[in-house]
Amino acid sequence: MKRFWTPLTIAAVFCTLPLFLTGCDNKSSHAVAVVDLDAVAKALGKDQTLTKQLQDVNNDINQQLTKIGQSYQQQLKDASDKAGPKPSDQDKKNLQAMQNDAQQKFAAYQQAGANKLRETQAKLADDFRNEVKPFAERFARQKGAGVVMVSTGMILWMDNQLDITGDVITAMRAAPAATAPATPDAPKSAPAPKQ
Repeated sequence: MKRFWTPLTIAAVFCTLPLFLTGCDNKSSHAVAVVDLDAVAKALGKDQTLTKQLQDVNNDINQQLTKIGQSYQQQLKDASDKAGPKPSDQDKKNLQAMQNDAQQKFAAYQQAGANKLRETQAKLADDFRNEVKPFAERFARQKGAGVVMVSTGMILWMDNQLDITGDVITAMRAAPAATAPATPDAPKSAPAPKQ
């Protein structure tokens, strides 16, 4: 039975392969255009803007973590002062439990801050890609490409005629200044730990 299905499977692959390569609608061009987002960001000064926005969010998170850490230290000091110079065994247990709880809560706040920073970075990258997208689409269509890929180290070779990075940079520089994306709101209070 296996010998019967193997030739049929091979025949089906070879018969349908031309459809995937040429497309069902017989379009003649399936070129892929490439754009280097890093080069576009650098040419437009967006790389520095995005880095500054991330630094601002990071600084805000660090300031909040510093305040939270100081608050926990003050609470521990107050509890230690209340226990006196010779705390009982129960006081020592309570202070240790309080310190452990403070460390766990602080670690949760640190993790929430790291998550917030990653989310902000992803949002800024998405916003920039969406800003570039209409320009990339226009030049890809002009060159007969049906797909635009972001240039990465994974691309071993490409036809320079399909690199639309320079076209995108020139067009974005010439475009009327769109409203700059608002800086992501820094959290007004300490980032809430995800539990």
